[in-house]
Amino acid sequence: MLSPMLQMALDLLVHELQHFINGDPLDHRLAILHLDQAVELSLKERVRAGGKQVMKPGGKESISLLDAYKNLEELDVLIFERANLDLLHEQRNQIQHLFASPDGNTTRFHLDNTLFFMARFLSDEFALRLLDYIPDELLANEKLRHVEDMEKLRLLYESAETSYRAGKHPEGISSLVAAVDWTVQMVSERKQIEILGSSTVELVRDADAKRVLAVELLPLQIEYWKLAGTEALETFLMKNSS
Repeated sequence: MLSPMLQMALDLLVHELQHFINGDPLDHRLAILHLDQAVELSLKERVRAGGKQVMKPGGKESISLLDAYKNLEELDVLIFERANLDLLHEQRNQIQHLFASPDGNTTRFHLDNTLFFMARFLSDEFALRLLDYIPDELLANEKLRHVEDMEKLRLLYESAETSYRAGKHPEGISSLVAAVDWTVQMVSERKQIEILGSSTVELVRDADAKRVLAVELLPLQIEYWKLAGTEALETFLMKNSS
């Protein structure tokens, strides 16, 4: 059974998705506010689960978001997505205090970053699967069909990192290659750019040539393979280029 705080966080996240689908200017503002609050409640729930107080003396006010981060550091809970979450909170402050009105692209940016964080955080810290708490009818909406793809991508990166840390470099490389394939496919479809190739390397080269992503993928792939200590790098590249 979920704690009331974590249940509220997930309820806010689902409510945010409904606002995102509606897409009106007011919906965009409310979506950002709900995203930020969902993140804050999730972080505070982990603080509470770690045995620390989330309410200040007197019981009328909870700790701040900054205090939540400090408590999580003391609990050795790493928030790898902190930079993106800080951007979200800054956007929330602009709406709350300066009456800002984010557009659809800005809202989508924060939505994707938050979903990526929530999926990872819920899995790592609470052994929960985010998609289990998002109604199917929302996931079926055209604006949210990418959410399940993002979860597949996150799991591939997680698998690559786990394999690498365990010294299973070939398995890590396989997961990373699959993640690159999936990334190119997702972004090219979103931008409506046709990518041609019969192997990962060919797809990556074509994606780089057509500037599908903001960074060149092939040099990053090669650098990862080197870091992974793969002795058969040249053989691997030739095999995937054939």
